[in-house]
Amino acid sequence: MPRIIHRSLLLTVALLVPGCLRPAEVIGATITATDGEGTLSATTDDGQGASTTTVQDSTTGLPSGAYGSACSLKGFPPILNATAISPQPDCDGGICLLIIDEKYQCELDVDCQDLDPAAKCDEGLCDVSADVLLDETRCTQTCETVEDCPEIPGCMTGLICSVFLVSDELCCQKVCGCKDSLYVPGVMSLEMLCNEEPDWCG
Repeated sequence: MPRIIHRSLLLTVALLVPGCLRPAEVIGATITATDGEGTLSATTDDGQGASTTTVQDSTTGLPSGAYGSACSLKGFPPILNATAISPQPDCDGGICLLIIDEKYQCELDVDCQDLDPAAKCDEGLCDVSADVLLDETRCTQTCETVEDCPEIPGCMTGLICSVFLVSDELCCQKVCGCKDSLYVPGVMSLEMLCNEEPDWCG
């Protein structure tokens, strides 16, 4: 049976589907430990000695890697202007999610200045720096319903348990997210696709 996808759904898929994931470069070994107060100590040995760095998620006050804390997407460029999701072993739930849809819509470069003075308007969405993205990128977890999703610090408009990707490792996997910056009809279209085409992910 041929797959028929409406043009609007294709656009949504095009915006939300990233390129192939590539592994992060690893140099030496890293050992991490928390002190129970939201501070992460990381010791890296690159063969020439060890250095220790203290890290805390200043956005939420949560320990690094905790559900709802800031995280780094794997396999994406440092400049993004679309919702993105990737596996992230540094997150307790194993997933990093970036939601930037409605908040980042624009017509001109000037529309992006409040978000990031260096950002440009690229095909209707502001492309912002990695530092700005930390305000939106969160460790998350899989779910079956929204009741499986703990509260996310700073989330004002409620949670959603939805599909955010229809390709790669997390294809059609439902995860917890905040609706503050989310274009809900977009992710609902992806979930509908997964429900109607159960073999979509192969």
